[in-house]
Amino acid sequence: MEKVSGRKPHSAFLFSAERYNHIDVESDLHLHPEMQIILVTDGVLDMIIDGKNYEISKGFGAFIPAFSPHRFFRRAENQNLAMMFSADLTPAFSAFLQDYVPACHIFAPSEVSMALVDSFLPHAKNDVDFITAEAVLAPLCRDIFASATFEKRRQSAEDCTVRILEYVRTSPFRQCICDTDSEICQAIGDVCFNSFLFWKHEK
Repeated sequence: MEKVSGRKPHSAFLFSAERYNHIDVESDLHLHPEMQIILVTDGVLDMIIDGKNYEISKGFGAFIPAFSPHRFFRRAENQNLAMMFSADLTPAFSAFLQDYVPACHIFAPSEVSMALVDSFLPHAKNDVDFITAEAVLAPLCRDIFASATFEKRRQSAEDCTVRILEYVRTSPFRQCICDTDSEICQAIGDVCFNSFLFWKHEK
């Protein structure tokens, strides 16, 4: 079965999962067109997500929506699993995020979710097929929906997309985010809909 990790030519990023042991680095503030889930499996990980400071302890996770500025740093030793994935793999959850955004990005993964993670993603770097990626992400998205805090969007998804495009095009980290405007479109959502947004934005 075809693997879905990494970037394929002319397609959005699909899925990656990497384990990190005792991170000893402070990252720059950055963003990317994929959603991200961080699971802390030991110690404590400090993060800033959308301007909010979090101290994430063992047994908890953080959900980072697409294009949400974030950074991490270490004040204590930790181990964590970082998963990045596109909306293709979580259609119902992605549809929910069109109208809601996290007020608090921390969630409690269930025992079932962690058992699947440990079973299907045991390595430092994990290559999995589409069905396995969906199987791992579905219960985690349910955990995020159940235990993180969400609030209604103050801006429409269209307005947020235009704001994101402005940020991406003027960001000094642009080359670390997306290679082309069409890739940004594809990462955000429907190509035809976003073609209109680019046209509107350019005007």
